[in-house]
Amino acid sequence: MVSPIRVVAAALLAGVLAGIFVGAGPLVLLAPLVLAAAISPFVRTRPRAAWTLAAAAAAGVLGVSRGDGVREAAAPVLAQELASVEGVVVRAADFDDSPPGASDPGERSASFHLAAEPGHLRPSIDLPILFEVRLRLREGDAAPPLLPGDRVRVVGAAAPVRRPTNPGEADRRTRLLREGVSGTFDVDAAGAVTDLGSTPAGLLITVLRVAEIARRGLLERLREACGGQGPAASLLGCLLLNDRSGLDQGTIDAFRDSGTAHLLSVSGLHVVLLAAAARRLAHLLLPRRARRRIAMPSLLLLLLVYCGLCRFDTPVVRAAVFLAAALAARTSMRRPSPIDALAAAAALVVVVDPVQVLDPGFQLSFAAVAGLALYTRGLRSALFPAVALYRKFPGAVTPARLRWMERLASALSTSIAASAATAPTVAAVFGRLQPAAPIANLVAVPLAGVLVPFAGALALVGGCAAWLTAPLAAVAVLPLRMAVGAASRIPGATLETGRPPAAAIVVSVLLLCVAAWWIQRRAGRGAACVLVSWLVLAATPLAASRPPGPEFVALDVGHGLSVLARSGSGGDVLFDAGGHVPGIGRRTIVPALRAMGVRRLGCVFLSHEDADHCSALPDLLAAMSVGEVVVPAGFGADPLPEALVALCRSRGVPVTVVARGDAWIRRGVTVRVLSPRLGAAAASDNETSIVAHVTVGDGDARLTALVPGDIEGAALRALASDPTTPAARLLLLPHHGRGDVASHVALARRLGADVLVASTPSAAATAVPGALVTGRDGAVRVRPGEDPATFPWRDP
Repeated sequence: MVSPIRVVAAALLAGVLAGIFVGAGPLVLLAPLVLAAAISPFVRTRPRAAWTLAAAAAAGVLGVSRGDGVREAAAPVLAQELASVEGVVVRAADFDDSPPGASDPGERSASFHLAAEPGHLRPSIDLPILFEVRLRLREGDAAPPLLPGDRVRVVGAAAPVRRPTNPGEADRRTRLLREGVSGTFDVDAAGAVTDLGSTPAGLLITVLRVAEIARRGLLERLREACGGQGPAASLLGCLLLNDRSGLDQGTIDAFRDSGTAHLLSVSGLHVVLLAAAARRLAHLLLPRRARRRIAMPSLLLLLLVYCGLCRFDTPVVRAAVFLAAALAARTSMRRPSPIDALAAAAALVVVVDPVQVLDPGFQLSFAAVAGLALYTRGLRSALFPAVALYRKFPGAVTPARLRWMERLASALSTSIAASAATAPTVAAVFGRLQPAAPIANLVAVPLAGVLVPFAGALALVGGCAAWLTAPLAAVAVLPLRMAVGAASRIPGATLETGRPPAAAIVVSVLLLCVAAWWIQRRAGRGAACVLVSWLVLAATPLAASRPPGPEFVALDVGHGLSVLARSGSGGDVLFDAGGHVPGIGRRTIVPALRAMGVRRLGCVFLSHEDADHCSALPDLLAAMSVGEVVVPAGFGADPLPEALVALCRSRGVPVTVVARGDAWIRRGVTVRVLSPRLGAAAASDNETSIVAHVTVGDGDARLTALVPGDIEGAALRALASDPTTPAARLLLLPHHGRGDVASHVALARRLGADVLVASTPSAAATAVPGALVTGRDGAVRVRPGEDPATFPWRDP
């Protein structure tokens, strides 16, 4: 018989989802009465089943009511370029060394949550608003040491939380709204934040404030123990308290590509590791009777303190609730199944905060635990049948070898079970699969299990013996760094598949459910179902549909340019790939191409040497096949383009130099180069930009565009007055729509263009009338016979 806990938890989760997506209605009020009448005849004959169904009905009604509350709209926030807001800090600052939107690679940003007081915005809003304040820090700037409960005044630009502006982009808006954040507030300098002193606070703010002070003290002591801020201190601080402020991008990329990125986000694994270390310490220091008496209260106190030090982040609180529920059941002399404990913990979390059911972190956490409980034993039997055989015949191998084989079988099966169970969520949220994750975690998780308590010990010791602890810390983190780095360099360690269609996710989850039922009976068939569920997700790129015809897509890359031309018959060409935002390739361009089904680029045209037009080329070369790179004469004189040319040659990608009069024709895409002239002198690098007239398709489905890079000055005026310049429907405004507006308008008239697009942030919108601005409107798609569409576009 199915456990009542699972039935009630499933009804609660289903009710929450129904409340969020459908809402409460009259049927919700009638459902309990109908169910009560249906089960009343069975109360005497089958009381347990009847009471289970009654509890499930009540849980479903509770879930619907809780989920319906999530649908309430947040307070409106209108965009204001200059606003002044006063409020109370409710979450202290997090730092990012390469923040999205940065124009200088050396910039940092600090973000904190501010509960703004009513009446400060125009028009006046009579409701408190929770802002995510993003503070821009240039070199030499120090972030104000704000604590929860501090009252501050900030001056900057207020805006509603932005929706995704490119295909494949993470939905940051939904995540922030789940946290109660209604708007963003961009502050351009540290001096625009004025500390007005602390205010009388309630219990919650006081706890957050004390926990933040303790957190900063421990991190400072950890840095002192490691001999100052460095790679060891940064990694240990991240593993212990989720502090990413000192991590370099290379380390983050290595953990991501190896499938071990979960180690850099404090969650259930870290809580379990810390609790296990505390338990081992108690075994060494306390007698057995004392351990029994104080085990439960001491663990609860440890979990509460650790949650506070981690700012009560949702993943840590979830893990603490689950661990406390499991220990409570064990203390009461009951041993429920892991699935029952998981269901009870999930129900408790969702009752308190129903919106968590939509959080990818919630889904990943509970999917991983469910996978461990359901698949580990069956996978061990299916993948390592020899271990069970050797147990029956102990003399076949030595005891030491048998123990090592058992440990390997258990560890690898555990890693595969967790990876398989979380694969649908990882693919749906991040658009990637990580075949190397089970092997990488096989080494990385035990190493992290040592480093987490080690980091805690260093934070307690501080710098009193730095001459000893600093070398120990440097040596301790080296194996983890080496293991993660080696795993990230394995060919195919990460497969960028793009987000699978809903049907593929459903099929994959159904196969995992079938595997959970089958693997206990026939381990081999169950393991095969697990493999097939993964292969369904891996086949996503093959199922990606091509556009019905030719199209141009101008991505939102901030201050930069990246335009995709597609013929509809397999020809995909990218014009420029760059932006001032660090990591624009891996954060925006590659995910967008994956989401649109691009698996190979026939060519990448780089108009000129500026980083906002070419800096993302390494990310493209690492993510997909590129047939050719086309550049103007003189490209490679500066360090960045010189390194790009060397990278292309090392990867066997041909680099071709073009000038006026050259043509590039492949698979339905025709590119004619209008500028620059070969050997022509130019007053600036921008004037040497490749001006490409692009034609995709033919006949009635023919679509034309002009992509002129950053051409300006005399070269732009000559192009606008040249009677031989061919017509084009789409014009990517030169130099992001900046500069001489009259020349831009003249060029548009010469082309007869009816769609003008400026690839620039909203804060620097173009003055050209009627132009679409990618930073304000989002990615722009142009198709024959259709009006231009901005992302998120809706296909007819």
